[in-house]
Order: sequence, then structure tokens, then C-alpha cells
Amino acid sequence: MKTFKFFSIVPVIFLILSLNVFAAGSISITADTATKGNWVGKYGSDGYFMFAKNAESCVNNLPAYVSEFSYSDLFGNKPSYHQWWLGDDSDTSGVNSANAYEDALWTDKTKTQRVIPCIYNGTGLNLTIDVGSTETTVSIYSCDWGNDGRCVEVTAYDSAGNTLGTYDLTAFEHGTYLTATITGKVVFEYSYYDAINLGSPSNAVISAVFFDNAAAEKTEAAPEPTAAEKTEADPKPITAVTATDTDAKTETVITAAPQTFDVLSMAISGIIISIGAAYISKKNK
Repeated sequence: MKTFKFFSIVPVIFLILSLNVFAAGSISITADTATKGNWVGKYGSDGYFMFAKNAESCVNNLPAYVSEFSYSDLFGNKPSYHQWWLGDDSDTSGVNSANAYEDALWTDKTKTQRVIPCIYNGTGLNLTIDVGSTETTVSIYSCDWGNDGRCVEVTAYDSAGNTLGTYDLTAFEHGTYLTATITGKVVFEYSYYDAINLGSPSNAVISAVFFDNAAAEKTEAAPEPTAAEKTEADPKPITAVTATDTDAKTETVITAAPQTFDVLSMAISGIIISIGAAYISKKNK
């Protein structure tokens, strides 16, 4: 009888584990270091939110489908604000690198003013975004202005606190966009750590957030095959490859996807074990 009780709980354990894995899911986070501050025409087709010297000056052009957009330090308090004004594109005053203006963002699409705005905090930053059922590509721009050696661990969580993806953000003195395709509510945690320069500014920074339609991007990225491709008599087998482009400056970090088949197999195995244990228990009575 004890054997029956022990084995009868096995499928329950496997089923609970499978539900937890399915619920967590995963997302990929890509880093774009090539675009710098030249976001117009690249990001923000659906809308954007640009931080400024204070909360009242932030540029709020959020899409209608965003039901929540909030930010704080890691303890729920409001972060600090800062902004470097760089003048128009012809004004070279205050420029401390050859591509400083490219690192900076345009304050609007008319390209009349470049700035480096940011929110910052020594403990880190939480950015909460809820896009509902709309599959959305979210791109978060950060710039370590002045090349102060900031290092930030970025973690994406779902509404239940499950980890969806991570990225180690370093060497972003010329600006980096971290991009993820999301649905529902996601919290991006920017946690500062100092692994390069002891004594460097101990804070995480975020300058702007851009929104693009993920479905539209997928459509554009998948052109119709040509007639020759459709009628090719002897197609070659497709093999998995890893491509390296020495000119590209976009890096992708992909977290492990849920192992659906393995978990289901484990659950089914547990049920079979339970049935076998019950049969053995009855036979031994």
C-alpha cells in the first residue's frame, strides 16, 4: 500500500513542473550598437517615450495599445532625471568624441535638437510595460555618456515574476538599443554592477523606449519566394548554421525555450508508473 501511495504522487509532481515551465516562456533580447541616436526611420513606428530633465518634460508619444508604462528604482521610488543638451547638428560645442551627435537622440522627428536624456538610479531601474494582446517590439535605448564604464544586468520578467530573458549590457558609450518582442505585461529590470572601473558612476541609465509592430516586421522580413525558388527540382537540405558578420554590430542573446516534448514525456511516464504501481498493489493484496 505504501508503494501505491508513493508512486501515485509522481504524475502530480511532473504535471506541476510542466505547468511552471509552460507559464514562464522566454523571449530573445537583441542589442543594436550600430544605429546610435539615429532612431528616426528605424525605431518608434508605433510610438515612443523619451526621458528628459524632469518628469514634466518627458516626450510621451505612447501607442494606444500600451495600457501601462511606469518606471522606478528597484524599490518602487521615482528615479532621478538628467539631460545633456548638445545643440543642433551644426553646433560642435561640448562634443567630446567624433560621433557624439550620433550617440545622442533627436528630440523630435524634425531633427532640430540632439540630446542625451536619461533616468538613473544607483540601485537600478524597473521599467514596466503592458502592451496587452498586441505583439510588440520594444526597444530600450541607453547610453553610457562619457564612457564611464557602466555595467548593467538587464532581466525581463513576466507579470508572475518568471524570468523571460537576460542581457549583460556593457560598453554602451555610443548608445545601445536592447530589443525584445513581447505581449502582455513585462518588467525590464536594469541592475547596475561595476565590473570594469571601480569608482565609475554607480547607476543604471535609460534614455528612451520605442515601440514597433512585431507582426508588420515579420511580414516585411519574409518576402515571397521567386518562381525559380518555387520550381527548383532538387532543393538542398536545410542545415543549421551559425553566421558571423564582422561588419555587423548587433548581438543576440536567446534564452532557452520551454522544452515542451520533454516535460510532457515526463508527465506521461509518471502516469504510467502510477497505473503500474496501482496494479501491483492490487495484485499483492
